[in-house]
Amino acid sequence: MAIRAFFSVFISILVAGCSSSNSDYCDNTTPCTGGKVCDLPTRSCLPRKDGAVSDARSADQSLNDAGVARDATLADAAPLCDPKTCGAYRCNANNSACRTDCISQDHCIATSVCDRSEAHKTGAGVCIDPSKVFVLAAGGDLQKTIDALPAGKTHIKLAGSVYNHFILDQNKMTKAVTVAVIGGGTQPTTIDTNAAGIFVNESNSSLYLQDVKVSGATVGGGPGIRWGVAVQRGKLTMVDSSVEKNETGVLDFGSGLGLPSPRIELRRVRMLANHGYAVSLADGVLANVLVQGNGGCIVDKSCGDGSSVLSIGKNVSVSNLTVVGNTVGKVAVHCDPSTPALQNVVAQNNVTKDGLTINGNSDCSLSPQPPVCTLDSDGKNVKGSPCVDVGSGVSPGKIDLLGNPRIKGAAIDLGAYELQ
Repeated sequence: MAIRAFFSVFISILVAGCSSSNSDYCDNTTPCTGGKVCDLPTRSCLPRKDGAVSDARSADQSLNDAGVARDATLADAAPLCDPKTCGAYRCNANNSACRTDCISQDHCIATSVCDRSEAHKTGAGVCIDPSKVFVLAAGGDLQKTIDALPAGKTHIKLAGSVYNHFILDQNKMTKAVTVAVIGGGTQPTTIDTNAAGIFVNESNSSLYLQDVKVSGATVGGGPGIRWGVAVQRGKLTMVDSSVEKNETGVLDFGSGLGLPSPRIELRRVRMLANHGYAVSLADGVLANVLVQGNGGCIVDKSCGDGSSVLSIGKNVSVSNLTVVGNTVGKVAVHCDPSTPALQNVVAQNNVTKDGLTINGNSDCSLSPQPPVCTLDSDGKNVKGSPCVDVGSGVSPGKIDLLGNPRIKGAAIDLGAYELQ
């Protein structure tokens, strides 16, 4: 008798807050609070987990003596995500399902990497199959890793650390390489160009750089090799990265030698404080690119009047470029006479070596012709700027330089940033 009384008290405690009228079936007469739900096996209020019943549905649910729903359609609609079923992805924010895309590296498992090469089309990236990813420890040798990259590996994931520069040179390579080098750490990933630079010189090779800072090829380095990234042959794609404090930023080296123009695509890239050219290219894409604080060679009079911070050839598509705060010869942006119109460009507050501030200064065709924008110190339009909602033409994609969605408002904004 005493045992039966004890068991009765135990049951009444167990179901408190889950059911006040029926200890057998947990009919949720008294709903759980605080975001908790009634757990079927124990008939107690617990945080939501696999097998729990939502508050809205459990009031109508009928269970058999084993605690199993008689009507299977009333089973819990949102069980916990099982990470083991997600492949290269992690569970989503509310832990209800596997992610199907990635915005940042923490949306992928540690042995994968978030590749955002197509984010301008889709707004997000994809987590790469870990079998295709080589994880390089902090400070590891990038050159040796690329030279000996195992078969089937397409991506090199870097830590938040500093790595030395590397080259893809047909004179030193036994085969063409297509490789993605992606910073994957919580801290910035820097490729130290060490007075030389990254060099791509193999016609069938392709280099993809993401989430890295390329910096260090400054004045005083080796003779003639003081670029951040130079491409003589092959293809370079840079996404969500920066090229900073080099003698020259990104350089098409092949066209100047009379070779077929290499392909260079820069999307969501910052070109900052490079001493000479920020970018020089004849074939490729510039989209959502910030060019700021470049052209130091103008200050020390080492460049001529024709010097610019951007030189754009006839086979280049340009959209939503911001060119501000640079020192130049007479023009900030130089174009080939056949270069298509540059779309949605902001070019202002650039200064000639004679101290003249120039706005909208280029020898390119600009569409639309930009007014003087109201910008903050980073080159972003502020509320009320005449360059908001006035763009047109070729879109740079679904996101801006910061990864924010485009378009917000009646039309696309001018420049690399979309006012949110």
